[in-house]
This record gives sequence, C-alpha cells and structure tokens, in this order.
Amino acid sequence: MAEVRDRADRAPRTVYDLTVSGLHTFYAVAGSTPVLVHNCNDIVLDGAKFPGLAHTITEHVTPDRLAAEALAAQKTAKYGRDTPNSVWVNQDTAQKVVDAALKDKASMITNWLRGNKTELDWSGFFGPRDSSLGTVYYANGTAAGRAPTAAGNGYYIKLVRAPKGPGIPKHPRGYYVQTCYPK
Repeated sequence: MAEVRDRADRAPRTVYDLTVSGLHTFYAVAGSTPVLVHNCNDIVLDGAKFPGLAHTITEHVTPDRLAAEALAAQKTAKYGRDTPNSVWVNQDTAQKVVDAALKDKASMITNWLRGNKTELDWSGFFGPRDSSLGTVYYANGTAAGRAPTAAGNGYYIKLVRAPKGPGIPKHPRGYYVQTCYPK
C-alpha cells in the first residue's frame, strides 16, 4: 500500500462490513479486483505490540473492582490528587468507541501525522446522552472516599506516534492508541 487517506470527499461506493471472529474487515472492489480489507483499529493488538505503553485493555477493560481501585490508588499517589480509574462496560464497547473516535477525527489525525507532535488527545461522546459506557472507581482510603459511580457517555482518547527503529514493532497507521477510557 502506498498511501492511506480519508476518503470522505469521494463519491459513495458500496462496501460490505463483516465481522469475522472479532476482527473487523470489509470487502470492496478496486476497479474489477475484489479486495478484503482489515480495519487496523485494534486496541488488543496495540496493547500487545506496545506493552506498558498502550494500556486501554490492561487498565480500562480487564480490571475488576479491586484492581481498578488499586490503579486509582497508584494514580492518586503518582499525581498527588484524587485520580479515579474508569473501566469500560466491556471490550466490545471500548473498541466501538475507539473506532468511532478515529473515524470522526480522521482529518485531524491526518494533519497531526503531517506534523511533528508525538501525541494527540481529545474527549468526545458516544451513544445516547443518558447512557453509561462503564464505571468510575476511586482509591479506597482517599479523602474523597467515594463509591464507584457510573460513567457517562463521554470518553477520553490519546494517540501516540509509533516509535521507529530496528527491533521496534511497526504499526500500519504510524500511531497506536495509548489509552481510551469512559468518563
């Protein structure tokens, strides 16, 4: 592939969205050649390729209540203020929000990749206004001493340029999702 671009300015084309064992793919025709295309917005793959850096799964999908409260305690100690940790309802919801966020901001991401900043972050909303995308957990024993609360339909996402060099994993888009969580 020579280039990836936002195709929003092109005439509509018929495509078919398929889900095969959790991998998002779609079928399109390029001229007269059928092409199966894989959507690379994969938070599981990002976590595996960039362990300790991309942490949506490890900090915001898989933690149970005790683990989420422990993460909130670590963050509170690190930042010196009450810092909660939120967890998605499930992995599918997290992936859907990431996919929608990247699609909605495709032009902004393209412009960012043309520049030299290493990070890009933003907040947004997904789904009905009165829905909850997950749960917000607080550290036990903090001044706030709050019980877990339902997150709203807001989210925060942060992209980081994939590092380049020998022995460093490459990413097809040139960046990975460092974090995305409900708020």
